[in-house]
Amino acid sequence: MVPLLAGFGKLGFSILVVVPALGAAEILGRRMPVSFDQVLPALMVASYGPALLGLGMTALLASLMSGLAANVSAFSAVWTEEIYRKSIRRGASEEHYIRMGRISIFVAIALSIATSYLAFFFHDLMEYVQLLFSLFGAPFFAIFLMGTFTRRATSQGAIAGLVSGVTVAIVHHGMVAAGWLVYGSLMSANFYVATFAFGTALGVGLICSTGTETARSDQFIAKLRQGNRPTRRSLTWWILAAFLLTTCAFLNYLWR
Repeated sequence: MVPLLAGFGKLGFSILVVVPALGAAEILGRRMPVSFDQVLPALMVASYGPALLGLGMTALLASLMSGLAANVSAFSAVWTEEIYRKSIRRGASEEHYIRMGRISIFVAIALSIATSYLAFFFHDLMEYVQLLFSLFGAPFFAIFLMGTFTRRATSQGAIAGLVSGVTVAIVHHGMVAAGWLVYGSLMSANFYVATFAFGTALGVGLICSTGTETARSDQFIAKLRQGNRPTRRSLTWWILAAFLLTTCAFLNYLWR
């Protein structure tokens, strides 16, 4: 139920962003910027007074800062608790792990600043973001689905699938960048990269999920997917799900 309701909220944000951008050419006229990244700031300058412009820029910077803070904290937590504590340095004191978490925060910020300069090599930020998702998000999503909906998944298989999916994605993108593979646009190439990365991660993850690790029971998977309460299938939720899917498909066709 929660992802379904969140889908309507996410759809509202997409309309809030896309609809003003579609009218930007009419509103800005000759002031229409060449880059898509500059459309929203240009609309704010053209539409807002000094007070609202300051408020709008503050909100824009706050949203960027919140996204950076969330990703940096997630990076620090995963590195310290799931990788460093379990695989590199076991049995250390809590002060040591806290210190490592703080160090990883500074490393993550430095990496984010360094990688941000890569955005200058792309036509707009959307191409850059979609490329990152196709390289890392698509194989990770495949492993997430494998671990959630199958009893076969193991940690070794998950790592092998993730590494292979990311490797295939990087190689595929390298072939696109070198001109060996040609698509209609970089966004189209990102779609194919994500498809191959997802399929590779899922296939390799399932094949390599063998060994001494015990397969999980159906009761564990049912609890993970449904919680402690049985899921109630209501006609209302099916109608809302169909409406959300239909609306997304229609908007994708309309704004293609």
